[in-house]
Amino acid sequence: MRALLLVLLLGSFTITFGQVTSGGTDYTALVDPRIDTHKSRWFYFSSASRPFGMVNLSPDTNLKGSWESGYLYDSTVVRGFSHIHGWQISGLLVMPATGEMIGHRGPDAYRSPFRHATEVVRPGYHRLELDRYGITAELTSTTRVGLHRYAFPDDDRARYLYFDTGAFLAHDSTLYSEARRISDREIAGLAVMGPTNRRPKPFTVYFVARVDRDIAAFGGWEAARLVEEPRDSVGGRDAGAYLQFADGTDTVQLKVALSYTSVEGARRNLEAELPGWDFDQVVEDSRAEWNQELAKIHVTGGTKAHQVKFYTDLCHSLLGRRIVSDHDGYYADNTGPETRVRRVGLDEDGRPRFPHYNFDAWWGSHWSLDILWSLAYPERLDGFGSTMQDMYLNGGMIPRGPSGGNYTYVMIGDPATPFFAAAINRGIHRGFDVDTVYAGLRKNAFPGGIRDKAGYEHGTRLGGGMGYYVDRGYVPEGLPGTGYHKDGASMTLEYAYQDWCLAQIARTLGKEDDYGLFMERSQNYRNLWNPASGWMHPREIDGSLIADFAPVAAADQFSARGFCEGNSAIYSHFVPHDIPGLVELFGGREAYLASLTASFERQSQHWLQANDKNHAVNWVDYANQPSTHMAHLFNVAGAPWLSQKWVRTVKERYADITPYGGYHGDEDQGQMGALGVLMAIGLFSVDGSTATEPGYEITTPLFDEVRIALNPTYYPGDSFTIRTEGDPTNNLYIQQARWRSREWNSVTFPHREFARGGVLELTVGPRPDTTWGVASPELPPSPRRDGPGRGAGERTIRAGERIVDNRSATADGAGHPTTIPASMKDMSLLYRFTLNSRDDWEVEDDTVMGGKSKGKFRLTEEGHGQFYGHVSLANDGGFSSIVHELKKVIDVSGYRAFTVRLKGDGSDYTFRIRSSEDQEYFHEATFPTTGEWETVEIPFETMHAVHHGEPVDVPNFAGGPVHDLQFLIGNKEEQDFEVELNNFGYTE
Repeated sequence: MRALLLVLLLGSFTITFGQVTSGGTDYTALVDPRIDTHKSRWFYFSSASRPFGMVNLSPDTNLKGSWESGYLYDSTVVRGFSHIHGWQISGLLVMPATGEMIGHRGPDAYRSPFRHATEVVRPGYHRLELDRYGITAELTSTTRVGLHRYAFPDDDRARYLYFDTGAFLAHDSTLYSEARRISDREIAGLAVMGPTNRRPKPFTVYFVARVDRDIAAFGGWEAARLVEEPRDSVGGRDAGAYLQFADGTDTVQLKVALSYTSVEGARRNLEAELPGWDFDQVVEDSRAEWNQELAKIHVTGGTKAHQVKFYTDLCHSLLGRRIVSDHDGYYADNTGPETRVRRVGLDEDGRPRFPHYNFDAWWGSHWSLDILWSLAYPERLDGFGSTMQDMYLNGGMIPRGPSGGNYTYVMIGDPATPFFAAAINRGIHRGFDVDTVYAGLRKNAFPGGIRDKAGYEHGTRLGGGMGYYVDRGYVPEGLPGTGYHKDGASMTLEYAYQDWCLAQIARTLGKEDDYGLFMERSQNYRNLWNPASGWMHPREIDGSLIADFAPVAAADQFSARGFCEGNSAIYSHFVPHDIPGLVELFGGREAYLASLTASFERQSQHWLQANDKNHAVNWVDYANQPSTHMAHLFNVAGAPWLSQKWVRTVKERYADITPYGGYHGDEDQGQMGALGVLMAIGLFSVDGSTATEPGYEITTPLFDEVRIALNPTYYPGDSFTIRTEGDPTNNLYIQQARWRSREWNSVTFPHREFARGGVLELTVGPRPDTTWGVASPELPPSPRRDGPGRGAGERTIRAGERIVDNRSATADGAGHPTTIPASMKDMSLLYRFTLNSRDDWEVEDDTVMGGKSKGKFRLTEEGHGQFYGHVSLANDGGFSSIVHELKKVIDVSGYRAFTVRLKGDGSDYTFRIRSSEDQEYFHEATFPTTGEWETVEIPFETMHAVHHGEPVDVPNFAGGPVHDLQFLIGNKEEQDFEVELNNFGYTE
């Protein structure tokens, strides 16, 4: 029967999923939210939801339990439609019904059978038939408002909407709820969700609900008993309300707005987001928003099943974590003894810069969400960083995973550190202050910080073992306290990695003493290595190695002793920051590759053992976070062809697009979806892309072409494309790579190149090429600085970073308003640079129109120094930003020459421009320098066109928009020079 069902599901795609809309590709048609829903977790399935929506409206077939709850595919009944499916939060169950009013008897009494044959599910929309009542139910939403449309049968039975505000939903019972009749078309109320062992305090959800026709009667129940007398409100434990409609009513539309701050907040959300009643338009608006987000990664090629799994993975990465602030930025803070309503930071127009979020831990997200969001959704890194800064300022700690405004202390360590390292080292921090965040992360790295709390350890600090870690260099077994996950080996290994990530931030901020301290601590992983067994070996509290040790468990087991949801065979590879050091412990490259290969070969004989409840018996476990880098370790251990093989093997293992597979474990709020996306596009980072100079490792994409749209707020390029020749769907092995039409023979790809945009061309074949990818990259990542850090008041401007909107940066980064001269000709901008292959552009002094700045530039792939400036006029005529590339912002039509004042060293200098971003040739002119300050005029007619260094037959530059300005000053590793561009570098 199940086999027949799978055939029917696969065959129904042509009906359920369209191909394109009139506006282009309909990516939502390639998303199937029902994949792997046979064993859902409460927050896993959300159909009628916007990206990161506060409202996650969907049918609930099972209501009790954090696991195997919500929408389960094999369940045959619907118990209601609830609005919140989040990390340890739930709320507001609604159910339409006909006939006798039985709402007070609970969901098991009023439930209705349904059939998948009549069901339509896609991002932002769900429709099904409630067979018991003959009601067609349709659901959609805005970010904070759920919209229902119910079509009643043509009969004479009474029509109801039940608001079961006191129902038990997922995690715990509802402590108290109430509903009040406001008018003939509106009710309002609240529900207080009880605490859980993870979320220690209650939280309150407020709502305002409106219908599109008058109600005939309002009533309800308290303590699960029907209230007989007429009332305008009901409240208490096991309470709820019903709305009755006139006999013969054919349809009812219902809007339910939520807020965690107040009923008034819910009403403001309703008025701001959904003042009207056009259900079909809201469905289309939701589809458009999803398409806008999904379109940020466009893939071509592969099979239909590959594309369905890819866009479903991408959808999950944008869905599991929830907005909890109101439309106007107010949110509930439960970090203290009482709930306080606070507001997020606002922009110059008084609008929230970023929403406030609810989310599970970042545990393991350094191999999934952190990387994916860095590539295509940097604004999400920024926004979640803003939330964590808010919680630090409110409650004194950067969280592991907040829920309902509470600290949950979920999992272990401080996984926010790699999250922030990925953001800060890319310059992604518009929403938070890096010094404030660094102070919070540093606090967490010592006794008294969040690392000191074991999983869900709320009232004490006994289980995190930071005192032992600081004193001994490892965390032992047998720690006291009631917390979970008191697994010393895992904590030691994860703390060491987090120390390394903190060191990378410290170096970026010029905190060299901290850099040295945390780099030294990052070597603590060595304190667990047992050369006798060749594995990481947990230690007892007396320092001895634990007895009865084995790298994997012999029988089904959730965790091996000393390891958090894993074992030594997995955690022995948890040294993402120092693979050369780990390889050394294993006995060298060949020994390490042999051990890693053996683990994959053993696991490939029984992949099905890897599931969400059975981690300790696996050699490799892609059903849980600690192992999700293992296939990519070959890349950084010198055998990239083996990463290409095993990444594809794992990808195929999780390729199922039916309700009975696809993740085989804990999808965990988009983490496994994000991992699937990274594997499919062929970009990953073993160190979590957290280094001071972040980057990625390349594997074979699943598709012929992958195009990632770059966010212009953060990155200077328009798009980054991976184009693969040779049928990558069937041929695994990279034979050749070219970047910007030049050979690229390294598996490593720097983020700074990704941010520029361009095309990475790969050629693949059926057999391994053991020569590709083992060389040093043509653009080597900058080595770590050995000299002193930058002084106070200095900062780094990175590719795409907006310094201060409509302001000019000052030494302390605060900025001050800039006045725009009467004409562009009156402006001048002075840059002084030092070419230095080690460093980014460091800005000292002010960078203002008519002011001065000093900086350092990296070498390009041609071995030349490049000056990239970006001067643009914002909408209000203000100074906008300085980045590495000039983005079509200077129109020099009507001018005849560039004037450059510079101090060279006597060499011949070349001045180049690229007149538009999509042209692959440059115009250049070469001129001598004297070693003294001089003014050089470069007439347009002296400039000739070149393509890859060779002259081409293209007309001389005659003015127009200028995209890039470059000074090529010879093949020198270091060269001082100064340039002054008067009147933006051109004269009449």
